[in-house]
Amino acid sequence: RHYGNKFNLNALPKHTNLEEVSKKEVIDALEAVTKRTQKGRYRKIKHASKLLEFLDAKTVQERCSHCKRLFETLNRIPTGAHP
Repeated sequence: RHYGNKFNLNALPKHTNLEEVSKKEVIDALEAVTKRTQKGRYRKIKHASKLLEFLDAKTVQERCSHCKRLFETLNRIPTGAHP
């Protein structure tokens, strides 16, 4: 939705465990899928914070076990607790 109709979803790699993908491969894929969009190529500083709004937490946790563990840990902390 953020990048519009020229976002090339087919250029995304089909990894089931995203934690096994190198940072370079992730960045390269993001640049490839966004290069023809109205927002331009993906740039971390320019786009990342806005893209976080579009993520589905359940999907991210299914694809990234470390993220799932982080969510589970954070959910165990009582509201208002300070470390």
